[in-house]
Amino acid sequence: MRRIVFHQNGFGDLLVCFKALYAIKCLYPKDKLVLAQKGFSDENFLENIPFIDEIYTGDKNFENLKSDIFITNIRNSSFFKTLHKLKLGRIITQPHLLSLLYFDTPMPYKRAKLHMSEIALKLVRAIDKRHYDTNFSKINFKEVKNLLPSDDTLSEKFFKQNKQFSKIIALNIFGNQTENIGFNLLPKTWLDLSKNLSEKFPEILFILV
Repeated sequence: MRRIVFHQNGFGDLLVCFKALYAIKCLYPKDKLVLAQKGFSDENFLENIPFIDEIYTGDKNFENLKSDIFITNIRNSSFFKTLHKLKLGRIITQPHLLSLLYFDTPMPYKRAKLHMSEIALKLVRAIDKRHYDTNFSKINFKEVKNLLPSDDTLSEKFFKQNKQFSKIIALNIFGNQTENIGFNLLPKTWLDLSKNLSEKFPEILFILV
């Protein structure tokens, strides 16, 4: 049994990596999947996700971390220099000048054309490309949301106090708004869209996240 460590910091970035984490566990069910992170403070939430076997929140230099395969979605030159000095087994990282020199990395691709969850899946494919290509289509990603812990305490209280709303819809607007790339709408466009939706569907509360 191997220890496959997936490293990701930051609340938002971690959320879009759940697809990659689930894919690892489905593709390699006999291996132990370890999530190494420090950006998500609610460890109880993470510990109750059945497809994650272990949570590592130790030292940021990973001196006490044992791994056979270490995957990181962090793309940073200074971090790569630190990572190169550690004994973490096989290391898989995103394409970067240093990663091409030291680590296993997916072939360069156009990140701007991919959702962040798809970028993370590139790292999973690098573990074993043939195995990934043969079995990836068998994974039912619709199951992921049913496996994540849920708590309706806040929403239940909200609906009792605000009976005019039947549901809450969150509009996920984060991303890069770089002009002339155009792979996300500008903030004003999102605001106008949410305003139009709320006028057409007054029984629904729209929240920008």
